[in-house]
Amino acid sequence: SIENMLSQCCTQQQSRTTQTDVNATIQITTDPTLSKQTLLYQNRPNPFNVKTTFAYTLGEGGNVELIIEDSYGRLITTLVNQKQIPGDYSIDWNAENISSGIYFYSLKVNGILLVKKAIKY
Repeated sequence: SIENMLSQCCTQQQSRTTQTDVNATIQITTDPTLSKQTLLYQNRPNPFNVKTTFAYTLGEGGNVELIIEDSYGRLITTLVNQKQIPGDYSIDWNAENISSGIYFYSLKVNGILLVKKAIKY
């Protein structure tokens, strides 16, 4: 599928400029009964206009990177780039100054790469 092709494309890029988005808000919920599975959920709402929320579950801790790229694979912003413990996370992104279009957000943790599509109108 397109998500697999994009994830392969993104891992082949040699260099990338990293930006930290100051408009992101992170919420963490930990629960010792969580399964060992790492999941990336569809952003809500989707499509979105100004603000959207990304959510994911970490089954195990590690260095986490959550990035947003445009449909050409260009880095738009890095929402997360830090070590995190297992748990549920949600991040609000204010994309007020971002053009309408199709974007892909990627969660990278412990060798796992998960990619989803977000649409801004």
